[in-house]
Amino acid sequence: MLFEDCGHRCCSSCLPNVLRTSRCPVDNTHLKQDHIVLDKDFQLKMDNLAVRCSFATGGCLWTGKFAHLGSHMTQCEHRIITCPNECGVEFEQRYLDKHVSEDCPKRPKKCTFCDATLMAVNELKHIAVCPKFPVSCPNGCKKHEIPRSQLTDHLTTECSKQELPCPFEPHGCQFRGRKKKIEAHVMETSLEHLTMLNASMQQITLLMQAQTKSFTELKLALAQQAKRIGALERCFGSWFIWKIDNYAEKFNLAKSGKQTTIFSPAFYTHRCGYRMALSVCLYGSGECRGKFLSVFICLCRGEHDSLLPWPFTHQLTFTLLDQQANVSQRKTVEYTIKPNPTAEQGIFLGRPSSERNACFGAPRFIKLDALKSSEYIADDSMFIKVAMSMDEMPAI
Repeated sequence: MLFEDCGHRCCSSCLPNVLRTSRCPVDNTHLKQDHIVLDKDFQLKMDNLAVRCSFATGGCLWTGKFAHLGSHMTQCEHRIITCPNECGVEFEQRYLDKHVSEDCPKRPKKCTFCDATLMAVNELKHIAVCPKFPVSCPNGCKKHEIPRSQLTDHLTTECSKQELPCPFEPHGCQFRGRKKKIEAHVMETSLEHLTMLNASMQQITLLMQAQTKSFTELKLALAQQAKRIGALERCFGSWFIWKIDNYAEKFNLAKSGKQTTIFSPAFYTHRCGYRMALSVCLYGSGECRGKFLSVFICLCRGEHDSLLPWPFTHQLTFTLLDQQANVSQRKTVEYTIKPNPTAEQGIFLGRPSSERNACFGAPRFIKLDALKSSEYIADDSMFIKVAMSMDEMPAI
């Protein structure tokens, strides 16, 4: 490239650095970009220059025009390259085939014995563990060149010089000897072995009895633990949230009349408190059918009823929880009941004499159409919360 402002030149690869400074690297003349042109005449002279290979000192005899140097360099047998196997060795191009096939420590190589592919540098390590490498019997028997993986079998089943334990060793026999001596020993000491076997069986019987007893105790403890866990899983607190899943299916069952009412799991209002259960008519109850979602609650027989005050008088609040993501825009629906403990209300508020009392609550809890006004139903689920006021709740 020719700098018209000063008459100096540079190659195209150096031009980007020159343009960044806009100064001639020779005399620091300010350069204008539109005054930098391709010097074709000078390029032609350069291309016709007679040159020799850059690797002439390494033995390359090539000479020719500068224009052809680049093409030659890509295939010059004397150019220095790095091993393609990444062993780190550098050598002339002409030695590539010999290096990768004979000299490279990372060249792939197959094990002569097991055909596993490995790097040449790891060959000795592999031979030390190769499962098919032939080894001699350590006892010096007549069999040689045993594949390493079969040596253990040879020692335990074939080798005539291998000392073996008596087959009754697990029962207390300490005798060891070669195969023929073991066979003779077993024949000669059958009574002793039978005595050992009998003692082992007695120990096994005692162990089985102990394990059976332990198993029975663990089974009982597990049952008691399961009972305690079941008690803990019941809701203890002044409120309870019921998740009604598979809403669409249960709504259709209610609409068809096949299952008009569903009940929640029973829960306790607090420790040693009242036991209750929610019930819902998803398609409405009685004259509200097809118009309202009806929510009720019933008192259930509990473990501590004899300690609690009756009839039940505590305020209850039902809440339909809005599930939309923006908490500030949620529109929960609430309905509060303050029980009136009259004689007529005994079937609802009195101490349960059966599994559960009659239900009471809010038959007109929310219009069915209003359920669509917010995300009261999401992921085919609905959440209903009931909270009990603890005011005037005496300590037990």
